[in-house]
Amino acid sequence: MKAISYIGINLVAIGVGLLAAMAAGNAVRGREPAFAAERPLRVRIELSNHPDTTGALIAGYNYRLLQEFAAEHGLQADIRKAAPDTAALDSLRRGAWDLLVLPWPQEAADSLVFTPMPDSCAVWAVTARPKSRHRLVHRFLNALPERWDYARTREPFFRIYDPLRVAARGRKLDALGPYDDLIRKYSEGRAWDWRLLAALIFQESRFHIEARSWRGAEGLLQMMPRTARNFGLDNTLDPEESIRAAADYLGHLEYIFRGDADSQEDLQMIVLAAYNAGEGNIKEAIGRAKQYDVPYGTWDYISNHLDYIAQDTYNGDETRVFVERVYAWYEAFCKIVPE
Repeated sequence: MKAISYIGINLVAIGVGLLAAMAAGNAVRGREPAFAAERPLRVRIELSNHPDTTGALIAGYNYRLLQEFAAEHGLQADIRKAAPDTAALDSLRRGAWDLLVLPWPQEAADSLVFTPMPDSCAVWAVTARPKSRHRLVHRFLNALPERWDYARTREPFFRIYDPLRVAARGRKLDALGPYDDLIRKYSEGRAWDWRLLAALIFQESRFHIEARSWRGAEGLLQMMPRTARNFGLDNTLDPEESIRAAADYLGHLEYIFRGDADSQEDLQMIVLAAYNAGEGNIKEAIGRAKQYDVPYGTWDYISNHLDYIAQDTYNGDETRVFVERVYAWYEAFCKIVPE
């Protein structure tokens, strides 16, 4: 592609390069390296103003490519969401970040270079100096369509479908979403079918890594900040860490409620309810059932006592619907990707 002049901003179409070789060449010529090798590549994603993030997993797609860009050049990457109140372009200009992913910019910034992705779903922005920086970004993105695995990498992030409709039509897919490998990895050795964990993720975020609820829950698994900290999750934008932390949390909940369930399926439903409502609320529902000497080992019995402990921040019907929907997605996923 050609560079495009836009109010003093170079909009450059992008491709692939080798940072190590370029950095070495710069050192020989006494030039500043493209990126500092002694620290992680500092990247922020700011797509809150994107006109449409529902038609594709745009943040997740960019996250994957940013990981590949960093790995290709021998760098670690610290990829996070830009805080909503951050002046993103100013932070990039000041050097607080190395690279920024955002929709098409609405303001002129002659000290920055913006490179559109081949899909035109976002732009990658870097400072104009050193020049080697935007050249690397240009080469990486410009070469994407020529890669042998381009379609395979891109497709899971742009295939948005209704699992219930696909399952009803008897269609089979090769993958449920872009994170199947990670979900399988962190389901291994547990009593959970990986597709049940995938169903939980789908219910929570529809596979959007940037998802955030009005209550402050974030990421693929919509973990609250305190729970995330308790299970070692520092960056909710990181899909692997989010899935790992959620799997650990589910294991913790299974341990807590194992003695209260009559079957593995009941245990999983109780755990899902606790994931949604908080373990304290489900413990209270079980305690209430015990108090009145009624059966409490099945999800049906426990769910009947949820309304008695409803609070301003908690709704028994919401939790019942949550569990039902997760299992509906799970049944559909089992038909779409049978084992």
